Amino acid sequence: MIDTGEVFITNRRAIFQGASQARECRFAQLIRVQHFDDGCTTLSLANRQRPTTIRYGAELSATATFYVELALAHYNGAVDALVEELQCRLDEIDRQRPLEPASGGPQPTAGDEVEGSASPVLADQSPSSERDEPASSARRCELRARRWR
Repeated sequence: MIDTGEVFITNRRAIFQGASQARECRFAQLIRVQHFDDGCTTLSLANRQRPTTIRYGAELSATATFYVELALAHYNGAVDALVEELQCRLDEIDRQRPLEPASGGPQPTAGDEVEGSASPVLADQSPSSERDEPASSARRCELRARRWR
């Protein structure tokens, strides 16, 4: 481990602020992004020989991946395409969901747990300005970075 700190994701860059160092990954220099299920993201930049890896743990993998992809969609002006992709994934999940039992079939009884569903909603935001804007509605994505290479 090189350092521990916080990661901030905006519509133009990812910033790591650690106890002993800070790193900035501008999306304009970004060549490749790789997300891993074990809880890390690797950013390869044109102006660096070695890629930068941020470790945040498997429990935050889906959330961190979403924030990075949302920030990149804002940067590239592709939010509508991201929303469309997410909607397609939700539609596929709905298609794979078992059908409701026909009337007269087994019905839930008192004490049975019935799962509900909720669909995430992404609000369309106005185009990016020249200043950094947070990519999430929480105004800032703070993730504990366990490793930075």
